[in-house]
Parts: sequence; C-alpha cells; structure tokens
Amino acid sequence: MDKKELKQAQKVMLDILRDVDSLCRKHDIQYFLDGGTMLGAVRHKGFIPWDDDLDIGMLREHYEEFLRIAPKELPDKYFVQDWKSDSEYGFWFTKVRLRGTVFREMNGSKKVKHNEFFIDIFPYDNYPDSETERVKVTKKIEFYKRCLLAKTNYSVWNTNDGFSLKRFLSYKLLRLILSFSTKEKLINKFSLAAQKYNGTKTECVYPQGNSKSGKFYLDKECFSNLCEVKFENEMFPILNDYDIFLKTLYGDYMSLPPEEHRYNRHNIVEIVFPNNYIEINKEAKNHE
Repeated sequence: MDKKELKQAQKVMLDILRDVDSLCRKHDIQYFLDGGTMLGAVRHKGFIPWDDDLDIGMLREHYEEFLRIAPKELPDKYFVQDWKSDSEYGFWFTKVRLRGTVFREMNGSKKVKHNEFFIDIFPYDNYPDSETERVKVTKKIEFYKRCLLAKTNYSVWNTNDGFSLKRFLSYKLLRLILSFSTKEKLINKFSLAAQKYNGTKTECVYPQGNSKSGKFYLDKECFSNLCEVKFENEMFPILNDYDIFLKTLYGDYMSLPPEEHRYNRHNIVEIVFPNNYIEINKEAKNHE
C-alpha cells in the first residue's frame, strides 16, 4: 500500500471502530484500544502512521458478551468472524469485517470467504502466577495456535522477510499430521488450555493475540480501570495503566523505531474500498 491508500484504509477501520464502540457503550461491554493501536493513541494521538490494522482488547467475560450481542445488533453491513460464523477461519480472536470491501492478506487461507476490511478483537484470559505453570500452559496454547492455522490452510510461511522454506516445510508436515484430526477437536483443546485459569483467582492476565510465546503478561490490576484518550480526534478507552502495558510490550515505547522497521505488517495483496477499487497485486505468490 502507498501512503494515500494506507490513510484511506485507516479511515475505513476507524469507521468500524465507531460502530463497535457504540455497541459496547450501549451494553456496558468494556473494551480498550490494544497493542499498536494503544501505542498509536498515546504516542501519535491516532494511528501509528505506518500501521495497517486496528486492535481492541477485552477481558474474556466481556469478549463473550460481545460475541453474544454483536452478530444481532451490529448493522447488517458488518460480519462478525470467528470459529462459529466461519468454518474456515483459523484465528483464536474475532474480526469485525465490513461487507462489500476487500482487504486480502498474502498469508490468508484461500478457503476463507470473508477477506473484507476488519478490526481485530482480542480476548484476555487469566494466566497462572507460577512461572512453571506459565511455561507449561503457554507451550500448549502456542502449539494449538499453529495447529489451527495449519488446519485451515493459512500460508504462514510468507513473512515480511520473504518466503521461509523452514516454516513452509514444518507447516506442510503439520498439516499432513492434522489430516487425522478435526478442527473442532483442535478448537476444544486450545480453548481448554487458553481458558484453564479463568475459574481461578490469579494475579496475571494473558492476551490471546500476543505473539511473544507467553513472555508478555500483565498484572490483573492493570485492567481494573480504563481512561479515555484522543485517537484521531475522537475519544476512546484505553487501560488507565497504559504505561505498564506499553513498557511491557514495547520497552521504550515513546521512541520511534528505525526507518527500516516502519512498515505495514499484513502483506495486503488486494484492496477494494467501500466506493472504489484499488488492486495492489493481481495475484499473490502461491507456494503451495
């Protein structure tokens, strides 16, 4: 995407956020700007200039409430994509997609029917206080994440660094092994591992959208209070203890990364905006 396309894409995502925010406020569903979107709100008062997605987070109880209400009450122009609504969807979090658009990623599964513009919604679950238990449960969580992506034909070997033969071969082997299992069984095993501690009192919380293999977790107290901050000249909620969150995830988060690290991560190969069409690449490389 060039800069003009990226700015327009960010506006589309902001429109989706507005409607999700309205629904959450109506039903007292607590959410917060998450990940790079929270960083953008604090450091840039809006999107990180090169960011090509928008993330929000919810504690598990609010996340499940959202999934119960959103498919019925969000405007018809939206599709709430999760395991239940899309049998070929491989991620363990939810996307709210804008129908009639395209925002197709190179790594996406070719079987997934919904590749529209989206925002991501990540659930946060209780995490064990014991480091030994964290290591144990994290290995299970990360393994079943890989299994689900392999089972649903996501091309995860294509990265911003190019094609990875090692990842390609490992996922092909895993996909072959998983031919003897069902997606439903994998979802059940993942859910049991990811939500194992939700019925117990812990001091730690873990974001299921995290890609740091369990190294990123937070004190549950960070989630006790929210505050409102300006994001693209509008007010949205973030964690009151955002400094702890952002330091844990990014370190010195107010310093800009080197120029070579300022890029959009999703390898978008085709875009259809709500009112006009822009083709970025006519065809993504197919390594299968």
